[in-house]
Amino acid sequence: MNYIEIKDRNKLSTLFEGIDEKIVDCCLQGKNGSAAFADSVDAPKCAKLTVGGKTSGSGAFSIIAGDADADCAAELILGWREGFEGSELLVGQNEKWNSLIEQTYGENAVKLTRYALSKTEHNFDMGKLEQMSRSIPDGYVIKLMDGADYDLCAQNDWSYDNIANFSSREEFCREGVGVCCLYKGELVCAATPYCLFDDGIEIEIDTHPEHRRKGLARACAAKLIMECINKNLYPSWDAANKASLSLAVSLGYVPAQPYTAYYIAQPGKRPTRSKVIAANFENEEISAKMTTGEGRGLCVLFPGMGYTCDRPLLHFTQKIALSKGYDVLALSYGKIPTTLREARCERVTQEVVAKCRALLEAAGASRYDNIIFAAKSLGTLAAGALGQDVRQIWYTPVEESFANFDSDKCIVFTGDADPLLGLDRLRELGCLGSDKVTVVERAGHSLDVADPLASLEILRCVTERVQKFFDE
Repeated sequence: MNYIEIKDRNKLSTLFEGIDEKIVDCCLQGKNGSAAFADSVDAPKCAKLTVGGKTSGSGAFSIIAGDADADCAAELILGWREGFEGSELLVGQNEKWNSLIEQTYGENAVKLTRYALSKTEHNFDMGKLEQMSRSIPDGYVIKLMDGADYDLCAQNDWSYDNIANFSSREEFCREGVGVCCLYKGELVCAATPYCLFDDGIEIEIDTHPEHRRKGLARACAAKLIMECINKNLYPSWDAANKASLSLAVSLGYVPAQPYTAYYIAQPGKRPTRSKVIAANFENEEISAKMTTGEGRGLCVLFPGMGYTCDRPLLHFTQKIALSKGYDVLALSYGKIPTTLREARCERVTQEVVAKCRALLEAAGASRYDNIIFAAKSLGTLAAGALGQDVRQIWYTPVEESFANFDSDKCIVFTGDADPLLGLDRLRELGCLGSDKVTVVERAGHSLDVADPLASLEILRCVTERVQKFFDE
């Protein structure tokens, strides 16, 4: 990780000059549990400010600024609070940042248009605001929020964002200001600070789905604006859509300009991308497919004779690897004999090993600290020869592979009906009975049986064990 959390945020202020968003003030002033990340403590070139995201029940709003060409700019875009599983709304300082966000997150970044309101101009009319605050249907009650109303917000998914960035009801009552609407004692609308800054608040309004289009949001907002004005606080508004923009204008706000934001459902996770890795072996062009995950490690797939990397055992291994943040390199061997008997001869084995080594070098495998080999049949010969210090998964290995078998680093799946490796030979090799060797009853060299449902159950059990192996 090339970015760090910044405690002294004053050093970041110049990077965010010209961004007229009060969330910037909130972060630079260190309020509401906000966070700041940058590439350097002493001389930051780029930085990211984040409000929210303290719990999995709330989303976060982040703004990133500075030099989009800095070495860790893309990594900073992915930077996130440890253990957080919520969503993120990410705003770039300019089009260069927006392009990098799209490049980094790919289809995982949903482009949105939001609408900024002026922070210096407004047409607030206290008389009109008072009238709006009273224009609600019979049976509804508008009131200033207290601790009990904070608790009501915390109990509902639809209203949780109203209090998500306060650490407690005591903090909210001490530092916040809010307005809510009750119907028969039940909370149906709330207008509160999404976050605070020294001389104001950023407004968050949410309404129960069954009580929308009744003027409740307008009434709560009007009363909250009046309360802020009376307390010498600026009630900042940022519109998520045109409906919110229209409501803001009716309350007296003046539009500034639209801007681009990105909704990130899973912050910190890159989209998977694939590319072809090419190499040359004795004038023969050979290739492999690299699928990039999060770069936490590399899983290398060694296919068998006719058992390609898109067949079930290797396919699900790839899915597990990607889910764990690994990049995946799926090898191919180019021109080799068409029968397993011929392919197992020493000359061909050495050729396959050499081709795999060339592809691993072309893919830059040496840069990974964490590597797992997953091999099928013939592939176990090459995997065993190349990865004696690497953790390995062997599916129906051939006998010769066991010359490189290490029970501390390798797990094996084979069938007792596999004609290429019988139980007697496993016993002779001293592998039978090992908790690292799984022998499937009646399974052949493809690790399946005649009954298709039983074969699916075998695949499920194998996949489950492989998943645990990745976590070990």
